[in-house]
Amino acid sequence: MAAEEDNATRVKISIMDEEFTIRSSDADEAHMFKIAARLNEAIRTVWDANRNFSPKTAVILAAFNLVDRLVKVEDDYQTLIDYLERSISNETRNTLSGSR
Repeated sequence: MAAEEDNATRVKISIMDEEFTIRSSDADEAHMFKIAARLNEAIRTVWDANRNFSPKTAVILAAFNLVDRLVKVEDDYQTLIDYLERSISNETRNTLSGSR
């Protein structure tokens, strides 16, 4: 486990003007900066829509919006996988029945 931590990429990022050091063993710097930029964008979108929100509320609503998008993408992905599996299964069935 210690070897994994030694190989981890460490990046200093800023989220809502607060500095964080992020460590990842499976993502490069560019990817972590991209995530930070998307998170900042999501938070700022919520914050700009209603300045009466506390920063904590803006972060929670931004996280909710991002997870909502993630769940929709996961659902779409599963629908596509199911469709492909049915299509491959039907094609295989048709190929096998045509070869008899």
